[in-house]
Amino acid sequence: LEVVQVKIPPEATTVGKTIKELSLPPGNTLSLIIRKEHKPIIPKANTILQAEDQIIAVTTPESEEILRATLRGA
Repeated sequence: LEVVQVKIPPEATTVGKTIKELSLPPGNTLSLIIRKEHKPIIPKANTILQAEDQIIAVTTPESEEILRATLRGA
């Protein structure tokens, strides 16, 4: 397993979506979101992603790039 950090760009299609709306790869966990005001939150299924959120996630080496692409709205 790996711990990765992904920043949500302002133009990402994931901005405004809840975590449950995302098609995350199986076995991936979003552990922490750090918001612009540096306030960390523990994400839940109904947490809405915002531009500039920094996501701390646990993933596998095989699905890291898929996770990054999904969160960045690629």
